[in-house]
Amino acid sequence: MAERLRTIPITFGADGQEHEVTDENMAAGRHAGRYQALCGYRVVAAAMVAPAGRPCFQCTEVLAAAQRPAGPARRGRHRWNGWLWRKLHPSRNAARRHCGR
Repeated sequence: MAERLRTIPITFGADGQEHEVTDENMAAGRHAGRYQALCGYRVVAAAMVAPAGRPCFQCTEVLAAAQRPAGPARRGRHRWNGWLWRKLHPSRNAARRHCGR
């Protein structure tokens, strides 16, 4: 299972948007004060007294894509509704009808 991408939201003073920066990019940009966001922008953090900006649409998309599972979603057998399972698999539950239940 893939490890979850950990990010820190930083409000960029120039555009007022809140960009997502990974922990690694935060550490790498610490000395210069410029951080590489998920969307590709190099952001400089706004003052701490500035209100949080609106989320960056591109950062949100990249973060959502990274959080999705890699392969096709598997659905467990037990997620089927009972009546739907009986309709789609009549041979599998035929024995159950005659065993006294």
